[in-house]
Amino acid sequence: MTDKPKLDFVTMPFNPYSLGMILEFLSRFPPFAAFEVSPLVNAISFQLGTGSNLLASQNDEIIAYLGWIPTTVPVAKAWMRTGELLTPSDNGDAIAITVMATSDPAIMLSLIRTAKSRHSYTNVYWRRYFQDKRGERMRSLERRTTEA
Repeated sequence: MTDKPKLDFVTMPFNPYSLGMILEFLSRFPPFAAFEVSPLVNAISFQLGTGSNLLASQNDEIIAYLGWIPTTVPVAKAWMRTGELLTPSDNGDAIAITVMATSDPAIMLSLIRTAKSRHSYTNVYWRRYFQDKRGERMRSLERRTTEA
């Protein structure tokens, strides 16, 4: 019986090595392979600079990257609903996942759950684009609150 290799999750620091590793990994996946360089570099630099990222590796190989913007629920909902611009908020109550790629789709939920557990006070929003005819889907994990 062979044990499955350990899956590691780490927040990457902001440095040229991290930026290059992540950009090289993302370049293997549509739609990122066709993105203009400047907007993608700016997005990943922001995520690295704010610690708003999670990288998954197995056997010292990157298998997934997740990056987000800390924001507020109204801004995230407007982004989901109408595509409005996401604005960051240091004291926000939501995160909007803007970059996600994996070579192993089976770990996608683990990746999102790990990010959520590191930011358990937040609501999580993301838009998923499919390369086939499924188009776009929007998802959220919202915090449940009880009113007294």
